[in-house]
Amino acid sequence: MNNEITSATDNDDEHVAHVFSKCKEINDLINSDKEDEARNSLILLLDYHKKHKIHYTPLVNHLIRCTGLYPYIHAETADWNERLIYDLFKVDVGLNTPITLHREQSLILKRLLNGESLAVS
Repeated sequence: MNNEITSATDNDDEHVAHVFSKCKEINDLINSDKEDEARNSLILLLDYHKKHKIHYTPLVNHLIRCTGLYPYIHAETADWNERLIYDLFKVDVGLNTPITLHREQSLILKRLLNGESLAVS
């Protein structure tokens, strides 16, 4: 039994160290104006969280906000400012409930509502 507890704790420590290391890398990319690379690295980190059933920390939610991936914010573990962004980017798209848009989706919607013609791929 003690070995199982120790093993679980060691595994948790490994996850925490991995997540923190990746968060630092992503933050460094953001600060170096390499947002596309940061976003791609963050998507991989979110997949890691999903595979290992890890709850997002406020830091992970903050990086989600910084990269504009607002729909991926977990409101239950986010700070108030990330929860606010999550709610501010909700729009009625004709479904039963509003959905939260990515930053780029919101910019495209704004341009369309202003009457611009766009080709989006």
